[in-house]
Amino acid sequence: MIIHYYNADNWSKPSVHYWNATGASEGQTTWPGKEMEKETGNWYVYTIDGATASSLLFVDGSNTNAKTSDLSQKEGEWWYNTTLLFFVGMLVARFYSSIMNYLKKYYY
Repeated sequence: MIIHYYNADNWSKPSVHYWNATGASEGQTTWPGKEMEKETGNWYVYTIDGATASSLLFVDGSNTNAKTSDLSQKEGEWWYNTTLLFFVGMLVARFYSSIMNYLKKYYY
């Protein structure tokens, strides 16, 4: 499961805390979670290896009072923009198997 987070509040240490990570090599993190890797601009990313589902939240590892509400995600790639998940992420999660079958048929 790949989680992207847009750091609109300019947190100094964007982190992800997760628990109940089904299938993950590490089922949960200790508070305040794992620091995320900077991508480009204000986007950060973290991969929960092997996870097919997980509860999670984003937190500023330097100020643990700054955090999002609890989220629950399924396998795939998710984009979070501080207030909502992008619609594409939700569609991919909902139709993951169909999308993968299509891609395998025409692009593998």
